[in-house]
Amino acid sequence: METMNYSGLEGYERPLRFTDITPSEVARRIDAGDTFVLFASHEACPWCNAVISVLNDAAIEYDEIVFHMNTRTHPGQRRNSEMIGFELIADRIDLETDGNGVKRLPVPNVFFIRGGKVVHNVVGAPDGAEDPREPLGEDLANRQKMLYGIGFGRLTREDLKSEQGIRLNDEFIVFSANDGETMLVATGGSRKAFSGLISINKTGERIVELLKNETSEQRIAEALADEYEVDTETVLADVRAFLDTLRAANALEEAAKQ
Repeated sequence: METMNYSGLEGYERPLRFTDITPSEVARRIDAGDTFVLFASHEACPWCNAVISVLNDAAIEYDEIVFHMNTRTHPGQRRNSEMIGFELIADRIDLETDGNGVKRLPVPNVFFIRGGKVVHNVVGAPDGAEDPREPLGEDLANRQKMLYGIGFGRLTREDLKSEQGIRLNDEFIVFSANDGETMLVATGGSRKAFSGLISINKTGERIVELLKNETSEQRIAEALADEYEVDTETVLADVRAFLDTLRAANALEEAAKQ
């Protein structure tokens, strides 16, 4: 792996899972329909330094390589959009735009690309992080790692209509707070891997209820489609996104494939 001079890696002892890539190489991979993870950042970016070790931890857990694209390519550069090769990225990835409709590339920015298409994107630091000079802390780091985990999980997923059996991890319970918010909380040994909270709405509560017995993504989508009187494809993407969140928190148990 490449040597990186991010201050966020000072004292970090785990092996790095990053390798450098140029915008032209990114464009080539996208055009070829490759599957890969792209980390757009630069060493002077405070929030990039705050999250880089968390991203590396997630890459180790999922046994993936992360391609690091330096967004500051020449002296005097003030904006990431001024980097050499920016147009190659902007032509292939649906980037954010400013108030004038001009494309921009905020960092840290992690793109999870499958078959040449972005299937998940994590921008910035977790909600609640206030000072990039301070460590994220365990809860915020776990929250950010979960977001990265969703992306890594989407790189290797099979067809969305997979009938592979899934059920809720018994150590995750539904908890209702005094303000009426409903959350999924890890207990027992699962707290070692995930100590955060997963906020869930009424649909999420229904999915969790269905997961108490072995089911599948397709059967959950069919049940919700019947209850809401819509077609299955309409709810399938939302079901998938919610289940990916549970997978990243190790809240799902998946039956062995036959």
